[in-house]
Amino acid sequence: MDTRWLVVQASLLESAAIGGLLSPLPLWMRLPIFLIGHGTAAAMYSVLLWRLLPRRFRYPAARSYLFLLSFQFCMPAIGTLGLSSSMLLALYLPREKRTPPWQTTTIPELPFKPMDLDSYPIYSHGGLAQIIKHASTPEKRLKAVLSTKQMPEKQAISLLRFALKDPVDDVRLLAYSMLDTKEKSISENIHQHLKVLRNTVSRKRQRILHHLIASNYWELVYLDLAQGGVRRHMLDQAQAHIAKSLEIKRAAPALKLYGRILGEAGKLSESKAMFEAALNEGMAEAEVAPYLAEVAFISGDFHQVEDYLRIYSRSDKQTPTMQPILKYWLT
Repeated sequence: MDTRWLVVQASLLESAAIGGLLSPLPLWMRLPIFLIGHGTAAAMYSVLLWRLLPRRFRYPAARSYLFLLSFQFCMPAIGTLGLSSSMLLALYLPREKRTPPWQTTTIPELPFKPMDLDSYPIYSHGGLAQIIKHASTPEKRLKAVLSTKQMPEKQAISLLRFALKDPVDDVRLLAYSMLDTKEKSISENIHQHLKVLRNTVSRKRQRILHHLIASNYWELVYLDLAQGGVRRHMLDQAQAHIAKSLEIKRAAPALKLYGRILGEAGKLSESKAMFEAALNEGMAEAEVAPYLAEVAFISGDFHQVEDYLRIYSRSDKQTPTMQPILKYWLT
């Protein structure tokens, strides 16, 4: 059928339907007349509009036609006018050029030297501390507690101890579990070394085992995994084992460890003597200088602090955590 005749017939039917609805006939007669006339007109308009659709929108044909019919039937006159206008505008006034949904960028050149990620912390100690202290949701605090696995153990344990005070059980239990795992791992090493030591006859082997046991006890103290009387006991055990190791043979690493243990116990003069003995045994100045600077600072000898830090700054053993200290004292 010609498109023009479809338009004429559909328009006449729609007008007749509206006229019948507005006529003085009884309602039971007006309503069927309107529905039949309007429905037939909507069906004819739908055929016309379906033909005007682009091919990719025509199929599946039944769904496409049903959408056009239902839209016009539910909105007499206005629906047909709106659909016709929108389709005519789309057909005869198409958008000339679409804005691309992406942007082309050039491939960046690689740096001359790759960045050493190990020199830069991928977390923020202060940021994690603030999240654990002030985050409103337990999920954020749980993620912050899990993030401490990427931190140096000394800093991580201080945050985990604070997380033990969290009001939510899940956060407290996770922090306790992580602390307990660290402590059990070191304690198991101590028990294993002690067991081997009891069955060892070789003096060289005994020296190494005493050093390892002292190192493990020191690690428990240094990481703040022991408190109160337990902490004092572990310091005493660390001193006893490192002293036995030195009785067998004086070695610079053992003297350095003994100096750190004595410094933690508050025996500053003895600690300094051990560090100086480590130097005499051939240990590099840069390895001992930070600890001598710490002893000098606690003792109030601030001139020596600067001297020791200057020695350390000239070495290649600097760590990121020492940079703020060097900047404060030497600039």
